Amino acid sequence: MNKQVPAVTLHVCLLIAAVAAGCGGVQVRPDPFDCPKPTQKVMADQLGWSPGDLFVLALDDRWDWRAEPVLRPGEVVGRVPENIPWEQRKKTPPGTQFWGQLYVDSGSGRGNEPAEVIVKYERVKVPGQEERPVCLVARSFRVYALEKDGSAKASNSGGATVRNTYP
Repeated sequence: MNKQVPAVTLHVCLLIAAVAAGCGGVQVRPDPFDCPKPTQKVMADQLGWSPGDLFVLALDDRWDWRAEPVLRPGEVVGRVPENIPWEQRKKTPPGTQFWGQLYVDSGSGRGNEPAEVIVKYERVKVPGQEERPVCLVARSFRVYALEKDGSAKASNSGGATVRNTYP
């Protein structure tokens, strides 16, 4: 008999294992990385992207790109909205989806902002094309408040930059 473990039980077990291993908190920034050479080649040859290219998007597609929701650390799907600069449409047309991990760094707010929302995207699906690996780092255009649970009230609009290295 094939018995499945309920998702809640699995998450509790993973949390207990992480605490036991000394991983007591939520990671607040992406780990430094060098984008794999094959991914750099895909971005350049198949997508026409170069390091430094900037794309406007909704950081978390559960919210409108103009919204100011409470963004929580964890997996997110970003989406390119309809109202983007014409130049961007050539490389990431509306509806392009990005899969990644959202982080809230309470120690690195810009100006008078209390925190920074950072998303590291690792996969993309341009409409009409297959899913591909990517290396993008996005930041919210504005952070309004840091919440007690480690989330942040922020603009869901952000700029994602093609990166070969981070930070």
